[in-house]
Amino acid sequence: MFCTICGNPVSESAAFCAKCGHRLAKVTQTAKAPIPVVNDKELQAAANALKAKSLEKSNPEAAISQYRKSIAALRDLSQESPNQPQQGNFPYLFNRLTMLMEKQKKYKKALDETGVYESLPRRQRHAGKKSDITAIDNRKLRLISKQRKLRLADKARK
Repeated sequence: MFCTICGNPVSESAAFCAKCGHRLAKVTQTAKAPIPVVNDKELQAAANALKAKSLEKSNPEAAISQYRKSIAALRDLSQESPNQPQQGNFPYLFNRLTMLMEKQKKYKKALDETGVYESLPRRQRHAGKKSDITAIDNRKLRLISKQRKLRLADKARK
């Protein structure tokens, strides 16, 4: 407990502050920590991301759709309150999204999504783990290489 006048720490049983002499009120109930306010869009984005993660193996198409919904919700939230601290984790979402697309051999779509990721503001691109950011960069290089090989194979068939 602290004195409300000078801020000096005082014991709960003290009647007066030892530093300034202020009479302390008896505390009958301790104050509870404030409950953080969470935006509905932030909750929706998190719910979509969790659902997408659970669908990755059983239904990759549905997982891709859920990751896109999560990204859209976070983008809307960021546009509504651009001065707020960064909510969400864009690198994680784009990493999982492009990983699923790559596994399904949808190289062009995955490469397009890396372009969308790179067009995000810097604070959004760097809001996640370094491993997700690195994975996206490495995946982009891999996707470019795979697309190039597919084009060469198509030319050889013609």
